Amino acid sequence: TSHISRTIIDGTYLPEKDSSSLVYFNPYGDSTSVLTGFTLQNGKGTFVSSSDSEESFICGGAIIIDLGGATITNNIIKNNATIISVGNDDTWNGGWGGAIDCYGTLKGKTVIIADNTIMNNFNKSANQAMGGGIEVMCTYGKVIISGNRIIGNSVESAKSGYGGGIAILGVSNFSEIIIENNF
Repeated sequence: TSHISRTIIDGTYLPEKDSSSLVYFNPYGDSTSVLTGFTLQNGKGTFVSSSDSEESFICGGAIIIDLGGATITNNIIKNNATIISVGNDDTWNGGWGGAIDCYGTLKGKTVIIADNTIMNNFNKSANQAMGGGIEVMCTYGKVIISGNRIIGNSVESAKSGYGGGIAILGVSNFSEIIIENNF
């Protein structure tokens, strides 16, 4: 545990657009793709804009898990933020997962988020903010969130905000979500 506070991935000097998440798990990963023993701080998320509509959002301040699986254990994930302030009433804008964004886990894939400290992460959006700490969306696989300390995370939105600590939405009938023994 003494190494976690000294092994830091810091996004302080990353630009505030495009790819400013600190860690990205691609669709080919599974639960054997492991991130353990780090402090991840000051990530700014990754900006995504749909080419066929005017939708835009920022996701995964520190970590993005995109369609695949991952194991995230024994980390300190703090002071990350997804902030999107552009938009108007005709544009859907959102911020997803101030610390961790888990999007579209495929059937047969597993995401394990266990024994981490997830603290003081922030999600702010003009229209919709979801999951100040962890956001799980549109999953078809298995997601386990267990034994974490989820403290002081928040969301802020002029229109709607969901889940300062954890937000789970768009889950399919094929998915299995386990949330247990968190503080």
